[in-house]
Amino acid sequence: PKTPKPQIIAWEFNFINISGRQVFKSSDLLKIVITINLMPYTIDSYTCEKTLGSGISAKVKLARGPDGTRVALKVFDKTNPSNSAKAMETLKHEVDVYKNLNHPYMVKLIDFKDHAIKTRSDGTQIPVAYMALELITGGELFDYVALRPFSQEICRYYFKQML
Repeated sequence: PKTPKPQIIAWEFNFINISGRQVFKSSDLLKIVITINLMPYTIDSYTCEKTLGSGISAKVKLARGPDGTRVALKVFDKTNPSNSAKAMETLKHEVDVYKNLNHPYMVKLIDFKDHAIKTRSDGTQIPVAYMALELITGGELFDYVALRPFSQEICRYYFKQML
């Protein structure tokens, strides 16, 4: 698909005193320019759309694969000082766990790359690592647990799924 170019929108304000006389225009002092990015950034063949969550070492983005499949893309910015060699080692261990476990109630690992490039719409490139995970909708489990206590029956039901 053709990449849309960012649009630039500028506003100009007239500052008027109490008597209704124009004091100055915003362009006299400062131009207010907002760049609207119509093209989300890409990582390999994934197009990132919005942030689903973030933590110390990664952001989880809603992304689309080349076939249009929606995934949760866990992105680790390698320029972030908290993503040390030890953190990358932990990431690889997490990937190994995903690869070795297969359970109907566990999120599926779709793709992993430890050396990838995030390309912004302005052409800026940033080294990243990422995990493409099955997208699970419906919110966070914590929100369900924190809002109301589960009955013993419901707890048993969910605990059996984890085994």
